[in-house]
Amino acid sequence: MDREKQSLEDMGAFVEVNLPKGEKAIGLKWVYQNKTDAEGLILKGTEKACLVAQGCNQCPGQYDKTYAPVAKMVSVCILIAWAAVNDLKLFQFDCKTAFLHAKLRHPLYARPFPGYQLNTPGKVLHIMVALYGMIRCEVDHGVFYGEWSSPPHPSIAPQEDGKPLVLYVLLHFNDGLAITNSTSLYQRFLATLAKQLLIVDLGPCSKFLGILIIQDRPSCCIWLSSHVYIAELLHEWKMTNCKCASTPFPYKVNEMPVPLSNSLPDVTDEELTVKYQ
Repeated sequence: MDREKQSLEDMGAFVEVNLPKGEKAIGLKWVYQNKTDAEGLILKGTEKACLVAQGCNQCPGQYDKTYAPVAKMVSVCILIAWAAVNDLKLFQFDCKTAFLHAKLRHPLYARPFPGYQLNTPGKVLHIMVALYGMIRCEVDHGVFYGEWSSPPHPSIAPQEDGKPLVLYVLLHFNDGLAITNSTSLYQRFLATLAKQLLIVDLGPCSKFLGILIIQDRPSCCIWLSSHVYIAELLHEWKMTNCKCASTPFPYKVNEMPVPLSNSLPDVTDEELTVKYQ
């Protein structure tokens, strides 16, 4: 929490002011998160305390549309498949307080950080940036690509086969997946980001957005599995002992109870499976 508070202050996220007449200060709350690896162990340096504004207390005129870069899952799957075909490396990084680059155009005020006091009692915080939300991206809102025929920096080694250096970056809020044919290019990319943002390099990617990633580069194969996430969902909803089904809908639709058919009067029994799917 101290680290997050310091980052917010360093980036000028808040200014202590007197609450203008007619304005109402919204609340703030802390949200805690840990990132885990494929074995379920907490990744070092990813312990996070995120300060979130209680936007439910905002009124019309205090907010506008907010865009956050979230790569589509189809983009993630396509680029991971591309990595398998072209024997590319997968890395993961964490971007802290990246949302601080989304400036607000509407006046918004908040109460002090939970657990902390302001320098001047009685004042409130004038929020200068969007809490939770990042700069809108132009390609898929979260996919970036770069190709260099020669190393863009002396610290980057050229490809031995003479092929161009490539780097794909997929963002999901503060989670980043980098796909590249050059480790030194990836490291230079992170070093450049670190000049403006707090970046944590998580190394070779084994888990992204709850999906386990197993790469067999000699065989040009990558396996994806969500079994850990699914097991967590089943446990959360107390369904670990539920019965399994090979399909999400019974095979013999016409033998379903009459109320089900009657609940969709505009759909014939023959079309029921197709419409449902």
